[in-house]
Amino acid sequence: MTHEKRQNIRWLYLALGSAALLLGGIIYSWSILKSPLAEEFGWNPAQLALNFTITICFFGIGGLVSGILAKRLSPRTRLFISAVMVFLGYFLASRVTAGSLGLLYSSYGVLAGLSIGILYNTTIATIGEWFPDRKGLSSGIMLMCFGFSTLLFGGLAGRLMAMPDFGWRKTYLLLGCCMAGITILFGLVIKRPEAEKTPAGSPPLAPPSVTPARPIVILIGPEGDFSRAEASLALECGFRPIHLGESRLRTETAALTAVEAVYFHYM
Repeated sequence: MTHEKRQNIRWLYLALGSAALLLGGIIYSWSILKSPLAEEFGWNPAQLALNFTITICFFGIGGLVSGILAKRLSPRTRLFISAVMVFLGYFLASRVTAGSLGLLYSSYGVLAGLSIGILYNTTIATIGEWFPDRKGLSSGIMLMCFGFSTLLFGGLAGRLMAMPDFGWRKTYLLLGCCMAGITILFGLVIKRPEAEKTPAGSPPLAPPSVTPARPIVILIGPEGDFSRAEASLALECGFRPIHLGESRLRTETAALTAVEAVYFHYM
């Protein structure tokens, strides 16, 4: 894949991923989706609020599971699993009755929560690999779509549930089908980016230049002023000791020169 094609296709992946998260964020519209259940089955606010708590908990667990499976399963496989789970979750939720509160918890709370968590983690992580230079921008767009879902689809779902010929059961089923459909579409096209290769015929990249270390010389006085152990240690550290007689260099001057040599070596 050429660099230009790579740059173009990543924006398509970002658009599809954002669309998938835009629909997936409908789980935060539970305050709207629960209204007909309270009216029809008489479930109290605490019972319905527990369902949202379960959903958010399993949303987080789904993200964790997706992260653990990232090295074993491709993004496509994880997205397909998410699509199946979210469809089953909303389909089963559309079948609940007055005596099946547990079915609501296990379908909408567990299945749908897990599936959206897998979708969220897979999408954010995979798209982020395509935008190493703009990770903040890409993740910001996807998070905006995920949060914007409640405003856009929450009101639409409320109007559909209020229609006598449509109702909340068909609305739940429609939401499940839409989320599964966009997730499958996204899974069919998305893949991890490949490492960019050097075009054929291009000269090999030159190795990075390395500035050679400057030779260090320690000037010392008579041999007796510098022990054998100290001389060995200096050699191991890359210093080259030079012995000068007292007539040419006093020990104090040699010590000062040694300190200066070490100082300028590490500057």
